[in-house]
Amino acid sequence: MATYYYTSLFKKEDVRITSTFSTSHKGIDLSRGVVETPIYFPNKAVEGTVWKILKGYTVNGKYYDNAPIIYIKHKDGSGSRYIHSYPKNVKVTVGMKVKPGQQICCTGNSGYSFGDHIHFEWLKKWDDLNSRIDPTPFVINDKVLA
Repeated sequence: MATYYYTSLFKKEDVRITSTFSTSHKGIDLSRGVVETPIYFPNKAVEGTVWKILKGYTVNGKYYDNAPIIYIKHKDGSGSRYIHSYPKNVKVTVGMKVKPGQQICCTGNSGYSFGDHIHFEWLKKWDDLNSRIDPTPFVINDKVLA
């Protein structure tokens, strides 16, 4: 039986972690089982700026076009990446300021993917892919209490 979580990435309580962080999978995959679900900038992130959006990427020698990777630099020097959305569902542009609760994109199945989800990564240093850490504490059960 699946365990469901609240995450501000979705602003919902019925989100499943479909793949966890590991040495070979440097992020978490999240899904609600609903195609093209909106994804929001998480509550626990400090505001930031979209610094790059790649149009595609290569896996095992194969280039996947129309598979954007969204990079956000947070004001505290950390960063986040959002992968597998469709180009039509990217809601930010390079240089745009973002704050918690703002829509970034939607879930998707673009690139090297096997079902609708968002692959989410957290970087301790915004421009260093070798600084990726488990993003789970930043987005699971992260409701803002009044």
